Amino acid sequence: MRKLTFQVAVAFFAFLALLAGLVPAAEPGAAGKKLRSSSAGKDLEADKLKARAANRKLYNGVYQASLLQEPKDAKKAFAAAQKKMEKANPRDAGDAAIGQALFQRGYLAMETKDYKGAIELFEDLVKRFPEHAYADDALYQIGYIYQHKLKDYDKAAAAYDRVAKTRAYRSRENAPKVQLMNAQMAAQQGRVKDAMTNLDDARLMAQKQRAERKQTLVPSYYEQQASRLKSFVARNSSGSGGKDQALTLYLKGENQLRQGKVRQAESNFNKIQKKYARSKLADDAAFGLAECRRRALKLDAASKLYAEFLEKHPRSEYAPLAKFRLAEIKRVAGDTEAAGKLYKAALDDISRMVAEGLKKKPPISRDEISPEIRRVLELSRDRMMEMRRARMSR
Repeated sequence: MRKLTFQVAVAFFAFLALLAGLVPAAEPGAAGKKLRSSSAGKDLEADKLKARAANRKLYNGVYQASLLQEPKDAKKAFAAAQKKMEKANPRDAGDAAIGQALFQRGYLAMETKDYKGAIELFEDLVKRFPEHAYADDALYQIGYIYQHKLKDYDKAAAAYDRVAKTRAYRSRENAPKVQLMNAQMAAQQGRVKDAMTNLDDARLMAQKQRAERKQTLVPSYYEQQASRLKSFVARNSSGSGGKDQALTLYLKGENQLRQGKVRQAESNFNKIQKKYARSKLADDAAFGLAECRRRALKLDAASKLYAEFLEKHPRSEYAPLAKFRLAEIKRVAGDTEAAGKLYKAALDDISRMVAEGLKKKPPISRDEISPEIRRVLELSRDRMMEMRRARMSR
């Protein structure tokens, strides 16, 4: 009985000691540890998602405000926002808002002509967030800066190649786009074989993307662009120095005109007219010069050049576009009768081109007409309908 009483007393005092913290508690079992670890992991994930949502809200607010700010002020605002985001959600490689802020900073650096700073920011985005939705765009912008701003074509091609050759980016829209850019650079440098290879890659990439997305049977924009540029280069390249030089000058001029560099484009088109007047690109250069005058708002000079172009090259592929441009100038000047005739002539030219295309092997369908000509088709019809309504309402 005494023994039992003694054991009960020992047990009672041990219990009191445990409550007082005098005796360490037993270690939890494996199941307890796992439960605590799981609970902590869920809490961390919940905190991470909460931080991402807050960062996304912050980014959206800064972005909306930036639309009304000067680029230098917007750049500072995004830098401050990114700092807050990083502090709120450190070491989270999946926080898209931080990557977006980096991209906006890079883009605004471009706008303020801080090209070195822009490249560093875009590279930081790609390094830290390689699977980000803007990662391939960042590489494209790096290539664009090197190609168009710094004139370092080797580094531009290297940046474009990183998009085309990275598996994660090959299914994105920029993949065929960068191959087109590489092709344009190669053609402008007289590397016709490389240009053809890039154009084939661009077309196949775009074709594969369209098939994977189960999109329309109509070739995509990049497929059409690659096919047309390949046809253009093949048609105007001979492998001999003179004519290939004309091709190089023309592609440079066309690219400059697209960027709004009218004087430089005009200079290259004039060189073709003077040095390579008998080349296959004579009509292309003549049309390019008329476009330069129009872009410079010298409409009388443009009208004269369009008219001369149509007289010398009535069956050129640019004929419907030249007639449409001339019709637009006439319409704005109030000569609706002449404009109407030119709109109709442009439509007739397009119908002829489609009919001739269908006879070719392989046939060229209406869907493969260039975007510019397709736009002429739509606008010419609209303009004629507008003028018809105006006559009826008098």
